[in-house]
Amino acid sequence: MKRSFNPYGKYTAGVLRCTSDITHTGGKMPLLKIAVSIERKKYTLLWPIFFIAPFMICFAVFNLFPILYTFYTSFFEWNGVGEKVFVGFGNYARAIFEDSNFRKSIFCTFRIMLLSLPLSILFGLLMAAFLSNLKRGRHIAQTVNFLPYITTPVAIGLMFSFFFDWSTGIVNHVLTASGLVNEGLNWLGNPDLSYWVVAFMIIWKNTGYFMAIYLAGITSIPEEVIEAARVDGAKPFQQFRDITFPMLKPVSLVVFLLLPVAPRVKMLWDLNQRIERLENQKVELETNRQELERELKQANSPATLEKIAREQLGMVKKGEIRVVEVLP
Repeated sequence: MKRSFNPYGKYTAGVLRCTSDITHTGGKMPLLKIAVSIERKKYTLLWPIFFIAPFMICFAVFNLFPILYTFYTSFFEWNGVGEKVFVGFGNYARAIFEDSNFRKSIFCTFRIMLLSLPLSILFGLLMAAFLSNLKRGRHIAQTVNFLPYITTPVAIGLMFSFFFDWSTGIVNHVLTASGLVNEGLNWLGNPDLSYWVVAFMIIWKNTGYFMAIYLAGITSIPEEVIEAARVDGAKPFQQFRDITFPMLKPVSLVVFLLLPVAPRVKMLWDLNQRIERLENQKVELETNRQELERELKQANSPATLEKIAREQLGMVKKGEIRVVEVLP
């Protein structure tokens, strides 16, 4: 009688092993083993649940519950303090059919995505192909390219807003110092320029993410296939076109399925809010400038100057003011 143990050292079952010798012609004596299971322990889900529970609890409290509660409150008219008033789909109808800013934001978001996502994926693939053949400094280059992706969207939005600021931005200082432009460009206030700024920001942030995924796919390609292509005389571009790129189709499918759209939308929303504030400040400054010009024009008009002269002459006649010296 022998007892078998699993690789984890826990007793699982007693196994009866009977050995019988059977004599055959030719002098061979094979060993016949008959295993009979005596006891079997049922598999338990206690330990998997124990290890998954912390993540599931945090996800339910900080992610799932806010999403469901926000969806629930979207059917009510509520300011966050007073009593909720049920309005059904009224908030959605008002946002879609009455709020022009909402429709404009959706259009701008998809417009920016159509430009930034394909370029991010393309640059990530090219960067992964370049780093896969790099012998020195590969890990440093991977870290530098991946750092923008793990940076918070709010920090990136503020950083780019400072870089492309109208009056104090580094980009305008470089352009004016090099003589490319005579005066600073309003990158964030001009809709056409801000479109390219936001697209460039998304490309810069997410290129490292796609690079990491494609680099993992390239390292999984068998080295024998690449070596055989080299022996046949294939150039690096031919290796990439005929071997690397076709074998990365499953990875490309995963990339398109795992596109992190929500963080980009949040980053776009934060930057759009800042752009709207800057535009409002610009409109306010322009209104104040026009009012000052109008007041200055009125003050310098002949009628205003004549009125002021008459008022001062009347005050002189009444003795309220005294003329000391009259200049020629």
